[in-house]
Amino acid sequence: MLSLLKKITSLAIIFSFCLLVSCNNIKKTSSNLPQTNQNKKANQVDDKNNEFQLLKENAIQAMQKDKLTDAITFFNKALLIHSDYEIDKYLDECYFERGEYFFSVGKIDEALVDLRKCYSNNPKAKSLLAVIENKINPKKDPIILPISPEIMAQANEAFSNGFVVYLYDPQPKSIKSFDQYSELKFSYILSDKATYDGSVSFHTFYVKPDGTVLFPLGDGNKNFDGFDWYNKTGVVSFWFDLNELYLVSFSVYLGKSIFTDNSKEQKLVQLSNILKYEVTN
Repeated sequence: MLSLLKKITSLAIIFSFCLLVSCNNIKKTSSNLPQTNQNKKANQVDDKNNEFQLLKENAIQAMQKDKLTDAITFFNKALLIHSDYEIDKYLDECYFERGEYFFSVGKIDEALVDLRKCYSNNPKAKSLLAVIENKINPKKDPIILPISPEIMAQANEAFSNGFVVYLYDPQPKSIKSFDQYSELKFSYILSDKATYDGSVSFHTFYVKPDGTVLFPLGDGNKNFDGFDWYNKTGVVSFWFDLNELYLVSFSVYLGKSIFTDNSKEQKLVQLSNILKYEVTN
């Protein structure tokens, strides 16, 4: 009887020990479950971020190679992962450039689709849209600002010299050196030969007191769409930072880059007269 009692006691001790070990293992397993789920979620986030970055890099590379359709596809896939302000700006540029290309080759419907996807405050897209819409539904009469006979005679002389745009009436008449972000204006007259093809560029240069002529770095690389290319006259506003510049004059003109006969080099063709702003100090 005593022997049986000892066996039962031993079995009870063994059972209790096994139960204790099992409980500890369950606790360890259950405590590891949330950590495992957190790791999975963290890995998923990392994977998404890596995918986003790769799509963005591929899009920028495609954009730099003028593969706009590929760039647009990559950018849009990246935006499905999460929003990105820089991508929004790149997409706006891609849609405009592709829309401009479609317009240049006569694909009007495709051009309209792309241009309408641009930002509503994109001045280049608004200008080209106005040109296309007027092409589809022509206006009856262009708006003509009042022009004095003297100014019109000067414009006709400029047109006879090969220019297609005449710039006049710089505002203000004089500007101050060291002014930061001055708003400047000028009026324009378009000749009958002036047409929009997306390649008109805006150029500036200024003269220092010692006679040195300076051309701002990167100037003229952006298309100039300040004109209403349907109306023959108008006023253009632009901004220029004269801060820390000691000048005698500041001038603007319009140009267009074309390929030379060998199609390897480009040259700048001047499309307008040079309009000078006097600078006071």
